[in-house]
Amino acid sequence: MFVASGASLEATVQAADILKEKTGQEVSIVHAPWIQPVSSETWAKITETAPSWIASVEDHYINGGIGTLLAEYLAESASSTRLLRLGVKDFGQSGSPKDNVQAYRLDAQSIAEDFQAHL
Repeated sequence: MFVASGASLEATVQAADILKEKTGQEVSIVHAPWIQPVSSETWAKITETAPSWIASVEDHYINGGIGTLLAEYLAESASSTRLLRLGVKDFGQSGSPKDNVQAYRLDAQSIAEDFQAHL
């Protein structure tokens, strides 16, 4: 399952299509345009749908975003669901939006590859 927010949603949908074509498995997507507040009931519904793997996909730093909130919920609920946080992990750089999306591996092909590599 993918949990995506912001401008990364379109690439995430494309990544799910790539994964379906490569593996034959469908990957669910939750559009999460919110950051706070998020109820534990919302996270519970998401993790019940994806009991083994969730990847958060964000077009900004991974710290303090959807992935961080999801990691906190998973830790506090003692969930066995594994989490992959995709997004900017280091200091930002200058460049065109297209170049930055590729540099941070937030294009559809990279999202699909990174998710598949962690399965």
